[in-house]
Amino acid sequence: MRKILVLMLAVFALNAAEMTIASGAGYKKMVLEILENFEKKESIDATFGNMRQITTQALNHDISLLIGDKTFFDGVEEFKTTVNQKVGNGKLVLVYPKEKVVKNLKDLEKPEFKKIAMPDAKKAIYGKAATQAIESANLDIKNKLIEVATVPQAASYVISGEVDAAFINLSEALTIKDKIGGILEVDQGLYSEIEIVVLELESCAKKGICKEFLDYLQTDKVKEIVTKYGL
Repeated sequence: MRKILVLMLAVFALNAAEMTIASGAGYKKMVLEILENFEKKESIDATFGNMRQITTQALNHDISLLIGDKTFFDGVEEFKTTVNQKVGNGKLVLVYPKEKVVKNLKDLEKPEFKKIAMPDAKKAIYGKAATQAIESANLDIKNKLIEVATVPQAASYVISGEVDAAFINLSEALTIKDKIGGILEVDQGLYSEIEIVVLELESCAKKGICKEFLDYLQTDKVKEIVTKYGL
């Protein structure tokens, strides 16, 4: 009886939402705060993952909006004709534990930096950006790199002390700044521009709540939240 009740509640919760949005995991806290301030927040579900994960979800499930890297979305044939709305520009940073100090990227070549985490370069935009920055700066640290699935996972390894540093995005870094040693912004000239957009998918046009949410994204309140998270 208990299992049946739990299943019924799960189905009810799923049906309660009028639409679902999918976002890059590095923007989870920002997106959740944006949703929290939306008048009809109970009408929207949100799911998170790296760019490849949320793109796969969008192609196989009823997702109305995608939030993530424009360049990645531009490479998906099914998204060629979709409309997008710019949110801001993403920034790559290096974060490190409280017992460490990093003044510049070259410090990562020092012996005390043995493990450096970064998101998967093939699936996550900040993994790709980190790879570009490492190559552009001619850093000899490839044998120290540990690839993980998402930005939040890389950040968690720094907080727990499992790694000596990690490449993540500024938005995520700002949410954990009290738990780490510091944040070093990576020179934006070392990696390609990261333009964060909201992509309107086919089901958006069929749902009034989607239009309301897109209008809400243009408000001063949302712009304030986006700025707070470094975009």
